[in-house]
Amino acid sequence: MAAAGVGERLLGVGGPSDVISFVSTQSRLGDTAAVADEAGSPAPPRLRAVDVETQPDEPRFLGAGRGAQVFALRAANGATIAKKVFVGSGLARFVHQFIFGADNPYVWDRTAIEEARQRRRVLSPLVRWWLKGKLHITEIYDTTWNDTLKVNEWTMEYVDGRFARLRQPFAKEANDEIDDLVNDVMRPLQRHLVEAGFDGAAWQAGLHNPVATSNFLRRFRRDGSAEWVWIDVESGVPALFPANPIGLFSYYIPRAIKFGRPLFDDVDCVKLRQYLALHEPEMRPEIGDDAWHALMCDVDALEAASAQSGWKKLGRTKRGIGARLTRGEINADQAEFYKRYPLLWMMREFGGAVSTVLRALAALLSAWFDPKLWLLICRETIKLLWSDSYRTAFAKRYVTSGIDRWRDRKQLTAGERDSLVSDLGNEGSAAYLTDFGMHLATKPLVKLVTWGGVPVLYAFGLMSALTLAILVIGGGAIVRTGYTLIRVVDAYRNGYQRPWVALWVGTLPVIGNVAFPLQLLFDGVGNGRNLSQFIVYDTATRVGRSLPIWGGADTLTEHRANRAADWLFSLSKRFNRRVTQRRENLSSITTPRRAK
Repeated sequence: MAAAGVGERLLGVGGPSDVISFVSTQSRLGDTAAVADEAGSPAPPRLRAVDVETQPDEPRFLGAGRGAQVFALRAANGATIAKKVFVGSGLARFVHQFIFGADNPYVWDRTAIEEARQRRRVLSPLVRWWLKGKLHITEIYDTTWNDTLKVNEWTMEYVDGRFARLRQPFAKEANDEIDDLVNDVMRPLQRHLVEAGFDGAAWQAGLHNPVATSNFLRRFRRDGSAEWVWIDVESGVPALFPANPIGLFSYYIPRAIKFGRPLFDDVDCVKLRQYLALHEPEMRPEIGDDAWHALMCDVDALEAASAQSGWKKLGRTKRGIGARLTRGEINADQAEFYKRYPLLWMMREFGGAVSTVLRALAALLSAWFDPKLWLLICRETIKLLWSDSYRTAFAKRYVTSGIDRWRDRKQLTAGERDSLVSDLGNEGSAAYLTDFGMHLATKPLVKLVTWGGVPVLYAFGLMSALTLAILVIGGGAIVRTGYTLIRVVDAYRNGYQRPWVALWVGTLPVIGNVAFPLQLLFDGVGNGRNLSQFIVYDTATRVGRSLPIWGGADTLTEHRANRAADWLFSLSKRFNRRVTQRRENLSSITTPRRAK
């Protein structure tokens, strides 16, 4: 984790704490600004400029995407507003530099920010009309330039809500939310966006993009009803990485040809006007004449902002020079020089990119080969392998950290969190937690051997390619299975319940780490049923979050992985039932009949 943080800094972005100190806490907004209150009212009150001057409290970090970091600020009247600072991830910046020759235009180009603001103003009434009030788009109050960070930022409506709920022991029906979001909100929204000419916004609405579910929050009104809120309409990276290859060739590449560059939140204004002209007879009476005229004015403003969007008009070289100049990385004289000698600019950028990658790689290697790190891993591994009590304590800490993470994400209530933590202290689950800790304890050692020692043996001709592949792919499963076989023999000798489920599940890659929590679940020991289910759900979601590009928190990938835990429950239960049935059959055969 430390290495990753160093890499991000070298690629040009710090963590939330680095941005907090620079976030402006004095924002004077326009007279028509609206501030959402903590209750999540869909129609926040209109306030005067003096009312929304923010208090000098430290901004509260809300979250970060590929393109920006978001903070909560307290207004003078006690309400909460959000500030979005366009400081994206190092990887996103690298992608933009590679494709466009400059950083994300929302970071440095004022016209791109204005276009984004107007696009939201047009989309807001359309979305309400399309989805009949089921979806709301957050409102932007003010756009400013952060002169310290040299990036754009805007103040916007704060949403007190949470992402679609994951399945967990206390909410087995939770995936109904993600199904509602995907099937009843995102897919109809994608269809309407494409029909109306919002070709680029379809990416943020989830068209072949599983990450897009994290752009939507679920907000609860005062009357107990709920609505979805589209909080992030702006892309963090160009729309060139859909999860479905068919979508790349059927939609995104044709649109890239249409606009003359990779798709990035582009709007076909001609198609938009044709769409509005076609649907005016049905839409205008429904929203009212005043709202219709306001919409048409916003369309005019969007078209003007799109035409004036500076980054679109510039070629790759001038775009890169303009971005560097705006952010103060070069001066005006240097900019003019490089415009005259574009080849020198390309050489400069190439050298800078190579230098950045090498520095990031050096930082990662330095952290990876840090003797203190490996000494700590070896010391902890020895303690875990040697002491049952240490393994149990380690497993409890590991599980508790996962429980707290779910609570912080509002996926568990405080009461649910406390219930799971109390289950950790049950005597009946202690032995299984020790075994779970053993499986976790062997992971660092297995990784060290399979990714370090085994390739060395192969390089010296002491191992075949087949053996290498088996050990690298199945090393963890082999070790888990060996340990669980010992537990099976020990249970047989002492007359305990044999951990057949743990033996079978332990042979599976990745998910095999939850072998003993599943065994605890199906043995029905103590009160650990909810706890064991949570561990399995948590492990499955960790897999979904760790998937590169399309994974991450609150993505559809994480939700699909979360749902896979139910499949594992069903499969393991079926396996356990068959083992029990065979044992009973065998017992009935070997038991001698009584003499008459």
